[in-house]
Amino acid sequence: MALQVVSTGIRLRPSCAGHILTAMKLMYCAHCEDIVRLFPEKRSCRCGKSWGYYLDDNATTVQTWPGLSIGIANPDFAAAHQTFLAEPNVFSPVLSMRAWINPASEVDVKFVEGEPIADEQAEPLADEPPAAISGRS
Repeated sequence: MALQVVSTGIRLRPSCAGHILTAMKLMYCAHCEDIVRLFPEKRSCRCGKSWGYYLDDNATTVQTWPGLSIGIANPDFAAAHQTFLAEPNVFSPVLSMRAWINPASEVDVKFVEGEPIADEQAEPLADEPPAAISGRS
């Protein structure tokens, strides 16, 4: 049985509330495993233990540690979006996108200390930012 889409009802905007983002970053919460798209306004995950936002340069994010910063290749997303809008019932390799976890050393991601992970889930170093982030050596 093939899925038939009459109208997607989805309208994606190039900017949000007048802010033009030069990148799209997502924040992964290590507590509740929620993934949240970041905006210039502070946003939190489902459990509220992780938060993040874009700085005024619309490229650098501030977010809590422990957590992950996920980057998406914007040209890939734009091409996938256009391809989907043109043919929402057809698979195409163009619908795939590159995504990655930004390393702690990434210059356009600033980590701040958040709530540590509960002991039963914590890895030895999971509940504090790496020395490169926190300024400790």
